[in-house]
Amino acid sequence: MLLALALLATYVLGLLALIAGVTASSVTLIVLGALVTAAFPIAVATRAWRDRRR
Repeated sequence: MLLALALLATYVLGLLALIAGVTASSVTLIVLGALVTAAFPIAVATRAWRDRRR
């Protein structure tokens, strides 16, 4: 349950950074938002995939 909340919070924060970057026309914020939005779900999926293969 805690992992799901952390995943959702990270996703929302990344999307908010993307919105702020587009609003401010800041490439740095857009890239940061994209990285935050993608990083945690990729880490969770990678860990699940590795655990499944064991």
